[in-house]
Amino acid sequence: MRETEWSCVYCGYAMDTATSLEDETAVPEEGSVSICMNCFSLYIRSSGKWRPMTESEQAELPEDVKQTLQQYVTYLSMTVSQDLSKKQQN
Repeated sequence: MRETEWSCVYCGYAMDTATSLEDETAVPEEGSVSICMNCFSLYIRSSGKWRPMTESEQAELPEDVKQTLQQYVTYLSMTVSQDLSKKQQN
């Protein structure tokens, strides 16, 4: 889903899309979790905007959500590493 562009407060990466891992047509709701695609920081939907998750909010996430997020971050990290490796070979 396209959104008003916003930037990661940690790395400055600009984002304008949110996609659910379960349903690509889903619209982010209050409490939805997102990941910066550049530095993998966690965000939460609050008052209609994305803001960084606090450490206590991260700790309170259900274990299955933490596991899914960790798997996704691992996948993204590997993808980024492979892309950098290909660029360095060219």
